[in-house]
Amino acid sequence: IAQTLYDSEKGLPYIVLGHSMGSIIARLFVETYPNFANGLILTGTGQYPKWKGIPAGISLKLISIFTGKRKRLKWVNQLVYKSFNKKIDQPRTESGWLSSQSTEVDKFVNDEYTGFLVSNQLIYETVKHMTRTANYSQLK
Repeated sequence: IAQTLYDSEKGLPYIVLGHSMGSIIARLFVETYPNFANGLILTGTGQYPKWKGIPAGISLKLISIFTGKRKRLKWVNQLVYKSFNKKIDQPRTESGWLSSQSTEVDKFVNDEYTGFLVSNQLIYETVKHMTRTANYSQLK
């Protein structure tokens, strides 16, 4: 996809934009292909410190091995996402961290295509790559 876009728009700067989980993918993309993009814009990006990410990654890997990569365990999802609400005073929902506008949070909560459980493997890969990209030597 990137090569097709790059080839079709010759002469224009190639800027990669990543938001939230997409920011992790964008960081990995520019790390893997450092000469491909002229710029990088990250919004809503997170960072997972190594002291937290390494043990979490090991635990999540073991959970995936013993319960299955495709398994969607509610308690594993809650372990990861519950911390997102830490800075929210009296959150009304588990998704309060998404927006300061309660109407927007309600739209998310009531949307049948959001708020689903993700697989053990996706959580493991996300933590692994957030930990990896938290390494300051990777941020050039």
